[in-house]
Amino acid sequence: MPQIRKVYSNRNQPITKKTAYRLLRSIDQSGWHGKRNYLIISVLWALGLRVSELTSLRVKSFEPDHDPDNKIGLLRVRGKNKQQRALFVVDKLYDAMTDYLAHPQSPKKRNDPLFPIQAGTHISNDRVLKIIKQYTDDFLDYRATIYCASEQTLKSNRIDLTLFQRFICNENCKTIDGPAVMAFQYHLRKERDNIGGSINRKIFTLRSYSHFLRLMDVPQSENLPFYDVLKIRQGYRNRPNALTPFQVKSLFETIDRSTILGIRDYAVYALMYHTGLRVGEVHSLNLDSVDLENRQVTVIGKGNKIRQLHLTDEMCQVLSEYLAVRHFFRNSEKSSALFLSKKGNRIAIRTMEDNMKKLLRNTELNTHFNVTCHTLRHSFASHLNDNDVDILVIQSLLGHSSPKSTEPYIHPSLDKIREAM
Repeated sequence: MPQIRKVYSNRNQPITKKTAYRLLRSIDQSGWHGKRNYLIISVLWALGLRVSELTSLRVKSFEPDHDPDNKIGLLRVRGKNKQQRALFVVDKLYDAMTDYLAHPQSPKKRNDPLFPIQAGTHISNDRVLKIIKQYTDDFLDYRATIYCASEQTLKSNRIDLTLFQRFICNENCKTIDGPAVMAFQYHLRKERDNIGGSINRKIFTLRSYSHFLRLMDVPQSENLPFYDVLKIRQGYRNRPNALTPFQVKSLFETIDRSTILGIRDYAVYALMYHTGLRVGEVHSLNLDSVDLENRQVTVIGKGNKIRQLHLTDEMCQVLSEYLAVRHFFRNSEKSSALFLSKKGNRIAIRTMEDNMKKLLRNTELNTHFNVTCHTLRHSFASHLNDNDVDILVIQSLLGHSSPKSTEPYIHPSLDKIREAM
């Protein structure tokens, strides 16, 4: 390699045309690696690509048939903010590109990286299984520490990785390439009956994991094809299924408040309906989260975002009744959890969901949808909207980071539609 004189400056210094030619002439093009390296430097210098743009190029990015007689091709580049542009590839650069792609060891499939680290390599099934087993804990720790991912998010990430690991084992995928990822999508849609949002989340987990492996400089991680998967469009989102005020009243009247478990369950579901809490947020409440004197509850939501919600007189009364009997639960003095199970542990999310199913068996709500704990949260937001509460207020109460998440609740009620008709 030629010696290039360093110029020390705070700004990047361009090299001269003469230096660039010396650099290109120093590359041995007798083998595949030499042809690849020559073309990489040529593309960076002649077309002015960013390194990130270069690494995102695929075989399909180059279109040699634009004007082959005059040696004119097109290179489609995806830049910052996903902006695309087409650059002309002409003369010597056109010859270098076609010569490189004609080499037996060069990538052939349209979605293959244009410049892989090794010739003709796809990451193998065994390699992926080893990587998932070796780096999953580090990935989840990184997500929790740096991005403050919640326990539920980390649990979902682990499940997604395990699901993909099981899939490639069961299907005996020899290499993890584009067709393998597409087969995984078909599996999620057809066999597991996942909706678009669920598939998007699983692919996002795999894409984030792939990005983490690249940052860790794990060999062959750049060959994982998850970056090429397009997000599935959700289409128009219908109004979330919500109970009517009468149905909510019927549901709460079913709860037997003559027992300490009934008093606890009534308080649990009342919080979900009167404050719009998620089931996971109720699960994580501690004794010091509730301030009855100031009538407020402090909630830790998604992304560890903290919000304070006002408690109505009715809600304060319900919580006071529960706190008066809380000492009857095991380990009540030792535990900081607000809601306890029979065994004295923090009440589990599954317990709340199972108890809701038991309640529904004794209640005739006659709904066309499946009622869950989350339905109470939907009902809370929908009833606020029916009472003409501002969307920004609803967004704040629900703990949404964007009004877009709150928009599905903004629909006219059936009563208002009847009035308009």
